[in-house]
Amino acid sequence: MRTARTADETKVSQRVGQNIKRIRTARGLSGRALAELVQGTGHRLHHTSLNTIEAGANSKGGQRAVTVDDLVAISAALGMRPEQLLAEPECAVCLGFPPAGFACTACGTTTPRA
Repeated sequence: MRTARTADETKVSQRVGQNIKRIRTARGLSGRALAELVQGTGHRLHHTSLNTIEAGANSKGGQRAVTVDDLVAISAALGMRPEQLLAEPECAVCLGFPPAGFACTACGTTTPRA
């Protein structure tokens, strides 16, 4: 039996979707390109599902919560940890976590090479 989502759960899924979209666009990736990277991790995710996650809602206006499996696969495809996508952004461009070995041009944050 499916239970209704709380406001806090919806807000977290929406934040994750917004974070994914910010990072994807900052890195110059299309939705299709990121979906292909996610599929390279072994997780099946169609680009329309990714768009729905980013929007936080489906085409019928219902809520679309990100699943744990989606979160783990998307973060791996972006070279990030899942908790980084859950966090409130420190920087609108890199969310405080630029890719390993790079510096954010907006905030100057650097991440050492892995």
